Amino acid sequence: MIRLYAHDPQAIKALEAVRVNPDFTSQFRSDLEFYIPQLCSFYVQGYFEQPSQLVNLIVMAASSSFYFSHRAWFFFQSLIIGQDEESKELYKKSTIALRGLKDACIKSKERLYLANSSYLTRYI
Repeated sequence: MIRLYAHDPQAIKALEAVRVNPDFTSQFRSDLEFYIPQLCSFYVQGYFEQPSQLVNLIVMAASSSFYFSHRAWFFFQSLIIGQDEESKELYKKSTIALRGLKDACIKSKERLYLANSSYLTRYI
């Protein structure tokens, strides 16, 4: 994560090699699931020069982990709810990420199952 904040061009490649879900035999969390808030915030704030690479990383991790996909989905969905005119860019970036997450989950064996979600019920 530090390499990402330092704008290291190889940061995304390094994060792709990191474990997606937690290793419960370890005392320390070094998995991507732990860093979902930082990854998603970093993306929506526009701090990375290649935002599509960061979205692709989030979508790739989501397609391999049911729990990661739900946590990332809830993060971006919470940004969209109640947005006003001043937050158009935040809304736009969140919807791009949500579209990628939805597509990844539809293509994978594990789907996003959200209670009372008419938006996703069509795809389940």
